[in-house]
Amino acid sequence: MTSAHQPGTRDSSRSWIPSIPSPLQRLFAAVPLVAYPPNELPRRSPTSSDLPTLHVFISEEDAARGRPSFNPSCLKWQTYLRLASIEHNLQPSTNHASPTGSLPFLQAALPSTPEHRLDARHLLPIPSSRLDSYARQHGSLPPSSSSSSSSSSSSSQQQQQQQPVSSAATTPDARYHRQQVYQSLLDTAIRSAWLYTLYLSPPNEPVLRSLYVDPTSRSPLVRRALLTQLRTAARAEIVRASGGGATTTTSAAEGAAAAAAGGGGGGWSLSLGSLGGGDLLTWVLGGRPAVDPAKVYEDARRAFTALEAVLSAAGAEAVAGTSPSPEEEEELEHEERGQEAAATGGAAAGGPWFFGSPNPTLFDAAVFSYTYLILHDDYTPAGTTWGDDTLRHIVRDDCPRLVAHVERILELGWGSQGRV
Repeated sequence: MTSAHQPGTRDSSRSWIPSIPSPLQRLFAAVPLVAYPPNELPRRSPTSSDLPTLHVFISEEDAARGRPSFNPSCLKWQTYLRLASIEHNLQPSTNHASPTGSLPFLQAALPSTPEHRLDARHLLPIPSSRLDSYARQHGSLPPSSSSSSSSSSSSSQQQQQQQPVSSAATTPDARYHRQQVYQSLLDTAIRSAWLYTLYLSPPNEPVLRSLYVDPTSRSPLVRRALLTQLRTAARAEIVRASGGGATTTTSAAEGAAAAAAGGGGGGWSLSLGSLGGGDLLTWVLGGRPAVDPAKVYEDARRAFTALEAVLSAAGAEAVAGTSPSPEEEEELEHEERGQEAAATGGAAAGGPWFFGSPNPTLFDAAVFSYTYLILHDDYTPAGTTWGDDTLRHIVRDDCPRLVAHVERILELGWGSQGRV
């Protein structure tokens, strides 16, 4: 009876997976599977470090030496971290490597223990929008509002008894409002001048290529395409900063307009300011928005003069008539009445920093990010120089306090390391 149930037992235990054919089974027996150890990580991958890593536009050599970045946005936050006494490593990077699509970003320190390396807090990058709070949390920056508010409040009460009209200009809210107004100078006039100088000025093409184009690829076609893309983006940003109004021309119309100026009747220009599809129409016509270099540099001169006046103890007279833009003229005129007292009180209270701060602030770092790059060229490869150095002449000839401001931040943040 036992023999009668044995076939059924073998059928129930048989697997539904078909058996391996005999030739393959003999092959697997002759060549058994071997588990190899895991591959090592690439040399450029993040390693355990006690210091955070700031990803910026910079050369390999300058990154190893901790030198300033050649990009204003990156240099602003690099300077701010140094002013906050936050030690960090520098990593050459590009916008494509950034989680937000733009540099800089900060990679927090990676611990050596595997269990901590898997913690999301150590893996998530810190974008530039959160670097201010990171610096205040981990650095040695002074309080942003508490102590300054109390000290400025007491000083404003004393000034109110002597000059009631100008006392409002010394309050923290008024100081913040002034800072926002002058921040617009950096974001519009000064940035536009920097973009034109680096990206659009023909004599400076070797500098542009050495910093942003040649390191990306060895292919001439790729380099040419990238150069065109960078210039197109810079031109569009300059036009937007200037109001995006009446921009003109097609590339063919530039020659025709010149002929028309000489008396020919065939020239024409097209105003796109009133057309909703202006950008599209410009593209269809094969043209590009017009940028006036003289106006760009003149706006930058007025902006730097206004910043120079803020560093001056008696800057009210110099600021008058140098409003950043027509829509902001009313704010500057409103502040002009009390600016001299505010500047004088700030200089007596704290020293040579913007808006009477006793210590350098984020605004100081933002101004430095442009003035340093304008005044220095040690970040460019050997053999490349600024063919168009109009901005350098503007700052050196008209803004001695801004030149001294650069030297103070260099000394405070880098010492002799950041000098030529």
